[in-house]
Amino acid sequence: MDSKTHRQSEKELISKDKKQDTTLIMKKIRGKTIFTFFNPVVVEPLELEYIEKILADLPLKIFIEDPFFTDNHIEGDIYLFNGYNTGFEAMKKEAKRIKNRDPKKIIIVSGVDVQVNGERYMVECFDFVYTSPDLAAFRGFMEGLLNGEIRKVPGLIINRVDHWEKIPMKRSPESVQTRETFQTQEVFPMPSRRFYHQHKEKTRYLHYREVALVKKSLGCPYTCRFCFCRALNNGQYVEGSFQRMFEEMETIDARYFWVVDDVFLKNHRDVEGFLGAQKEHEGRMKETTEPLIVYLRADFIRTEKESLKALKEAGVTEIIIGLESVKEETLKRYQKGVTGDENAEAVKALKEAGISYTALFMVDPSHRVEDFKALRKFIRRHGIKKYTFSIFTPIQGADDYEEYKEEIMDFDQRKYDFLHLVLPPRHMSRKRFQWEFAKLHIFQFFHSADARRFLLKSIAEPPVRSLAKLLRKPAGYAQTKEAEKTMMKRTEESMDKRNENTEGNDPEKGGWKS
Repeated sequence: MDSKTHRQSEKELISKDKKQDTTLIMKKIRGKTIFTFFNPVVVEPLELEYIEKILADLPLKIFIEDPFFTDNHIEGDIYLFNGYNTGFEAMKKEAKRIKNRDPKKIIIVSGVDVQVNGERYMVECFDFVYTSPDLAAFRGFMEGLLNGEIRKVPGLIINRVDHWEKIPMKRSPESVQTRETFQTQEVFPMPSRRFYHQHKEKTRYLHYREVALVKKSLGCPYTCRFCFCRALNNGQYVEGSFQRMFEEMETIDARYFWVVDDVFLKNHRDVEGFLGAQKEHEGRMKETTEPLIVYLRADFIRTEKESLKALKEAGVTEIIIGLESVKEETLKRYQKGVTGDENAEAVKALKEAGISYTALFMVDPSHRVEDFKALRKFIRRHGIKKYTFSIFTPIQGADDYEEYKEEIMDFDQRKYDFLHLVLPPRHMSRKRFQWEFAKLHIFQFFHSADARRFLLKSIAEPPVRSLAKLLRKPAGYAQTKEAEKTMMKRTEESMDKRNENTEGNDPEKGGWKS
């Protein structure tokens, strides 16, 4: 069926008999990574829950599908896809599957990557690309669609018969959230939690179970060059109130609340605002505050270390802290705004306050072998128990993307999961870099009891149950530093033997051929 016939069929669909509700299928499209098979983080599709709420009074039968929780494929009239850049190829594949079955179906794409990189999604299988963060405008668009019209709301890209029509965004409350609109139920309502409450037993962040997501702000006020979130909401940072955050939490039946703002607290004024709102919340609920998982920066933790115990008493249970690198040069290039010593001071302050934390590290393609060793040494020296490793990846929309664009080796968005190399390593081959990255995870397994417990518990089901048994034996072996050294040495010897007939095994001289 050609595009023209397709568009005519679409027109017939949106003009159909209004006695019958239209079925809207909202699909969370998630890209797969090497961690997918045990999924350390399983969370609700929060963006779709916001959309479900804003559309609640329209004549729509709404269903949410998320591979984390459901594997059903309900037939719909309109499909709304939501996901990240890593899900782009999966979105196209699913759209083509639906269109092949029935070309009359309407497919809309949305999400944070769509907001920033809408042109990426201008492919034939998508009918509408919605690039605005404005939920109220999206409701207006959907209302028009149900009435047989296409309302040209700001940020909408329309797939016409032979071209794409872009409705420009404006830096105004109509297309960008402000503090005022962000806190109104009409413009930015509290999300529906119907889907969460149906599937909350499956949600988790590491070992925390029944974790609900809450959001107090949009964007990020800091200037880290690698940060994609700075581009959201048309580059405008907007924060809501702690009072509204707690009011939303009071409507959710969860054991833990993960505040998914890039930065939860920025200064002492925020600390006072949070503690005050928490006391009001505690008074209303007649019980202690539910545990919170939050993101905090190292410079905040350093300067507010005297407030950490009060934050812990107020419910802050787990802090996620982006340390990124142990190299001063790399921290400066990232414009992180902290030094390696300040990162170390923040870790010390968290330990003294007795707050659990997860440190996030990012290895850079400019790293040498000794930089990987320095990272392991830093983790040992400071007794960091929970941490993650990722690979620096320039994301389209971040400040530093244009700087690296000409160097990028692979534009396949499935590899932009921070676990693949998309930039060429500067001081070793790709194979050697990948091996050094793998060694970090081998180190983590032997060094971190938390990581080891989680992994063994996650892989305890077939077909990898035998691997779990293997890794558990002999008893106590995994806890020893000697085991880690032995594992590293044997694996390195194996790699050396495999490459002994390859010229130039010195990575600094271009060896370890890919």
